[in-house]
Amino acid sequence: MNPSKSVPLRLYKYGSSDVLLSIGSVGICGSDLKLPDHVSLDEGALVEPLAVAVYSCRRGNVALGTSMLICGAGPVGILVMLVAKEMGATSVILTDIDDCRLSLAKEMGADHVIKVQTKDPEVLAKEVISRGGCQPDVTVECSGTDFSFVVGMHNIIFLLIPVINKATFPGGSIVMVGRGSGDLPLPMNIAMTKEVDIKGIFRYANCYPAALEFVASGAVDVKKLVSHRFSLEDTVQAFLTASSRDAKAVKVIITCRSD
Repeated sequence: MNPSKSVPLRLYKYGSSDVLLSIGSVGICGSDLKLPDHVSLDEGALVEPLAVAVYSCRRGNVALGTSMLICGAGPVGILVMLVAKEMGATSVILTDIDDCRLSLAKEMGADHVIKVQTKDPEVLAKEVISRGGCQPDVTVECSGTDFSFVVGMHNIIFLLIPVINKATFPGGSIVMVGRGSGDLPLPMNIAMTKEVDIKGIFRYANCYPAALEFVASGAVDVKKLVSHRFSLEDTVQAFLTASSRDAKAVKVIITCRSD
């Protein structure tokens, strides 16, 4: 980008006219982040979804001792689990309908994995509590299904836990990451009674530096998420593989150079 060029930006939400910003330099998400020499291009490609995971955990206020339910063991769900562990979460449960993804989640550090085989959220909620030994403090919905949201509502911690000489926890959090089709029906009475904080996220905000540091320091290993690699010439096949359930793809990498 030309460092002396003024870039027009329309601020839609505030009813203003065009605002001209003189931007000197622009890197990834507004900062000059560099991929360290010891970080591979494969790892660099996964910093973006890792930033989503970082933002999800921040929105859920994940901290030391947090118990979590993650609905959806896809790439983002597994990355949320890895980041949560680094932030101090002590019990993380992942649910999914796919055995391969659940197996990968367990291999990468999930405390418990549950294959969803029921359409009754009450039944699944009880299984989550049984496996984890408690109701999760935080539920992160990564699957994009209405069903997972309802299950999360039933599992969020709602009892005010007294701590000697300290304040009490007001309730748990649901972080909505996966985007379903259409609007979700909101069980407001349950949310009010349990004092649940329902938070949405849209990608990430100022999370790239932390995501890159997780990878560069070795704290989060993203390499196991790469299930398929294709050359640039096979780009069409790469997209077909990524969209095929039969391929069991997790993350598909397109290599743009031979070296």
